[in-house]
Amino acid sequence: MKKFAIIFSGQGLYNPNILFLLLKKYPIIKRTFQEASDFLKYDILKKILQEYYPNKKNQLEFQYFILISSVAMFRMWLQQSSDLFPNIMAGHSIGQYSALICNHSIKFIDGLKILKIRDKIIKSKKKNKKYLTYVIIGLKLPIIKKICLYVSGYKKKVFVSCINTDIQTVITGHSLAVIKANKICKKHGAKHIIKLPIYFSMHCLLMKKISKIFSYHLNKIKILSGQCSIIENVKASFLLSKEEIYQAIIKQFYKPVKWTKIIKKIISSQIKYCININLNNTFRNSYLSTKKLINLSINSKDYLLSTIDIIKNNEKKK
Repeated sequence: MKKFAIIFSGQGLYNPNILFLLLKKYPIIKRTFQEASDFLKYDILKKILQEYYPNKKNQLEFQYFILISSVAMFRMWLQQSSDLFPNIMAGHSIGQYSALICNHSIKFIDGLKILKIRDKIIKSKKKNKKYLTYVIIGLKLPIIKKICLYVSGYKKKVFVSCINTDIQTVITGHSLAVIKANKICKKHGAKHIIKLPIYFSMHCLLMKKISKIFSYHLNKIKILSGQCSIIENVKASFLLSKEEIYQAIIKQFYKPVKWTKIIKKIISSQIKYCININLNNTFRNSYLSTKKLINLSINSKDYLLSTIDIIKNNEKKK
C-alpha cells in the first residue's frame, strides 16, 4: 500500500455545518460527542448550536468542538475504511492533541482535560489583558518578523505564532501591538489580514512563564508512544518516545507552529497521499503549491468514499 498521512486542523476558520451533515450519516460521530459530553457534564453539541461562533467567553467550548470533531472524523475514517491506519500523523496547534489522541498516545478524555487545564491556567494568569490573533497573507516571513520586532515594546508585544506557508503567517500578542503591526504589514504589501477567533496568545513567548505551571499538570496525564509516527509542531521532528511527546506539548505552548516544515517532513518521508481532517479546507494552500502531495478530504460522504477508494486501489496496485 502507498504510504499516507493524516493531518488535523487547529483553531481558525471552520464551518460547523460540515460536522452536522456528517452527524446525520455516521452514528460514530454522535457517539464520540456523547462520550465527551458525559465527561464534560453538559451537551457540547447543543452548546455549539446555540452559540455557533466563538467569542472570548466560549473559547474553551470551541476548542473542545474542534478536538472532538477531529477525533470523531478519524473514528469515522477507521470504521468506513476497514481500519486503514496512516503511516504519519500531524496536527496544527490543537490539532497536535487530536493527532496524539488518534495515535493512542493520550486518551481522548485526557485530551479534553489538557484543554481545560490549559484554559484555566491562561485565564488565571492573563486576567484582564487583551490579545488578538491575525493571519497575514501575501507578505514574506522575514518582513513580518522585522515588523513584529519593530512594534514590540517593553509592555506591548507581538509575535509570529504560526508559519503556515511562505506567504501565510499568523501573528499574536497584545491587542494594540497587533493592530499596529497589521497596519504596517498592510503598508508593506500584505494582501489580506484576517482576524482569527482566538482570544489569547498561544505559541509565543507570552506563554513561557506559565508553561511551567502547565508542565506540572501535564505530568499527571498518562502518555504512551503510540501506533504511528507523529510530527511535532516546533521542530517538525518525529516524536519517538513518551518524553519527546511530553516535551513537544510543553514547547508548543510558547513556541511557533512551523507548519511549512511539517509539510516538507511529510513529503521527505515519501508520502504521496495526505488526508486532511478538518471542518473546512483550511490547509489546502499549505501544500498544494508543491504538487508533491495529493490532498484528500473526508469532510463529506462523497469525499470520504472517494478517499477510501483511492487509498485501497493503491493498496491493490502495489
